[in-house]
Amino acid sequence: MRKSISSWFTSSSRNWHENSFNYRRRGFIGKRLVEANIDAGFKVEVLVAPGEPGIKALRDQGVDVLIGNTADYHAIEHAVGGVDTVFHSAPPLETCRPQACRSTHVTGMENLCKAALAKNVKHLVYSTSHDVFGYKGDWVIDESRPYRYWGETFPDCLIDAAKAAWNFHKKGLPLTMVYAASLYGKGSPLVQCGSNYFSVQMENLIPFLMIAAQNPNAMGEGFLLLEPHCEYRTPVTHSVRYIQALANAKIKERLAKWFNKPLHPYKTAYSAKSYYSALRYSGAKAKQKLDWKPSPV
Repeated sequence: MRKSISSWFTSSSRNWHENSFNYRRRGFIGKRLVEANIDAGFKVEVLVAPGEPGIKALRDQGVDVLIGNTADYHAIEHAVGGVDTVFHSAPPLETCRPQACRSTHVTGMENLCKAALAKNVKHLVYSTSHDVFGYKGDWVIDESRPYRYWGETFPDCLIDAAKAAWNFHKKGLPLTMVYAASLYGKGSPLVQCGSNYFSVQMENLIPFLMIAAQNPNAMGEGFLLLEPHCEYRTPVTHSVRYIQALANAKIKERLAKWFNKPLHPYKTAYSAKSYYSALRYSGAKAKQKLDWKPSPV
């Protein structure tokens, strides 16, 4: 028989109010994880922010919906009680409000890990970004590389969140971390793999998360996840175009801060640095350790 209960949990943040621009926002990962867990025969529990769309649809699927977010430790502790497996994905990009970003990512991760450890959760599967490995250099990155700070709010918060998770792993929290590339797929406005972004399609991310949750070889490990043909790209030289793009982004960030307006993450210095980075990545570990075979694009 399959494991009797495996619940799914996520946090959602409403700090951003623009239209959806990435699968990491507004439950795109979560909805598909719910469906995958239901199809696998698991009982599913979800923690969502107040007012989040789709709550009725989740309940119609038989999902146990709890209201709260990762900033509230007691809400998380209640949510993970009796749960076998916790899936958590890095919340939305929040690059122009450092305090909100740190609260959502770092404090939220610390709360989640503390609660999961206290409630004896059997496995935390955390999906974050490959950006934790930095943007400077012209070498191939694998999971053995150290995290490197950017000097930008969003990726630096992701790094601190990942470090917090590994610190709790040292205290006994069963953890698997997935460093996912930029997501694309049906309905996503993100450019297809083959642009200068490393990418992974949604149809490959969800099955991999399910495998990572159930394969004992994934426990205590981190895995880079990207499309095989995206592993190596032609490095982009830090040319005049990069300097112009970075300067333009810095000006837009300053104006957004002055006028207290949200700025689309693709218009920030973080995105300029990411696009013009010469780093390349290897997804070999997922293939070797978990026998991972992604579906063709």
